[in-house]
Amino acid sequence: MVMIITVSCLFQGFLSVCNPVAILEQTEELMNTGELAGIPSQIRESVLTFISESRQHHRLLKTKHFEHLKQLIVSSGRPNQVKDLVDYLVSQNWYCLISSLIDNVSVKAAVIETGI
Repeated sequence: MVMIITVSCLFQGFLSVCNPVAILEQTEELMNTGELAGIPSQIRESVLTFISESRQHHRLLKTKHFEHLKQLIVSSGRPNQVKDLVDYLVSQNWYCLISSLIDNVSVKAAVIETGI
């Protein structure tokens, strides 16, 4: 248990001083080649989770990775993270992205409600 916490802290420390977009680009390349059997997707999820939890949405706003961040936030089931993202988008006047985020949340709610 201590080892997992230490690795997690080291990874978060690493993410706080590096460029997460560069990491996401590299993991996407590995995912496209099929190398490392699932590890790149775990890295991507960890990077996106770090960005969401540390409220650094701005780092991905104008990148292709922003869609993955939205999906992760919606699927996480944490209303506070959705609210944080919406608040950030409102502050930046990105209303079209808010609309697509609401659509994603609505679809997820419909799926949960119908049990599909």
